[in-house]
Amino acid sequence: MATFLESLHSGRVLLMDGAMGTELQRAGLAEGECYELWNLTHP
Repeated sequence: MATFLESLHSGRVLLMDGAMGTELQRAGLAEGECYELWNLTHP
């Protein structure tokens, strides 16, 4: 199996689901708040 970095550099489409929204909410993101903006203000 290829490593994650090899997969990223392969040029193929990658589909990933890691429940990032749930993890951001667990870290303090309020429901309905913009994920992208929250990522910028909470690096």
